[in-house]
Amino acid sequence: MLKLHDFKNLKEEVDCKICDNEGFIETLDKNGYRVAVRCECQKQRKTLLTLNKSGLIEDFKRYTFDNFNVTEEYQRMTVKKCYEFLGEFKNGVTNWFSINGQVGSGKTHLCTALSGQLIMENKTFFYFPYMSLLPKLAMDLKNFYLNVKDEAEKLLEEIKNVDVLYIDDFLKNNDNLTLIWQIIDYRYKKKELITIFSSERFYDEMKRIDGSLASRIYQRCKGGEFFVEIGRNEERNYREKQ
Repeated sequence: MLKLHDFKNLKEEVDCKICDNEGFIETLDKNGYRVAVRCECQKQRKTLLTLNKSGLIEDFKRYTFDNFNVTEEYQRMTVKKCYEFLGEFKNGVTNWFSINGQVGSGKTHLCTALSGQLIMENKTFFYFPYMSLLPKLAMDLKNFYLNVKDEAEKLLEEIKNVDVLYIDDFLKNNDNLTLIWQIIDYRYKKKELITIFSSERFYDEMKRIDGSLASRIYQRCKGGEFFVEIGRNEERNYREKQ
């Protein structure tokens, strides 16, 4: 049985017994000199700072596997795929994961629950709201003011290199494809990085937008095993039933 982390008791601060919350520990380098190195808790601190800034702390407590209501077969199969993905991660495999299709079918809920389990394994995390962040990032990278451009370049590097990147509403529109391709291709080549997607687009629709982009995602989702498609059916739009 796969053991899941309980987010009900998620703390908004890190209490590290290894470094006494200093953020650094002393060790010996190869020449025998004492040096200060970053403690592993720095990753947790950075992730919690990101979650607090984006207001996602409460989302991670609310969107869990425990409170995902499974009443249909497609829901059961999607949750099963999430568990299989986490099981492979526990065994050292860094696949990607994508849930695609019907609006309001729980894609964001499950992707958030999945992300939450990963960051509790001491992984850095970044939430990428595709529709709002991508155009702003693209604009800032071309900005006349160097300070704005520099900050955008730093953000881009963080997005490209973060341990776990969750892109929400992926390919909702077809703008700024060059920039998102740059991000995806970079992470595609870095086998240790995990990317999670929620999208209304099916694989065939993604291919029509950009075949090389779609094929990279499909391949890293273990050849489509973790590329889950939920058929469009308004009966599956649970937002309208709340």
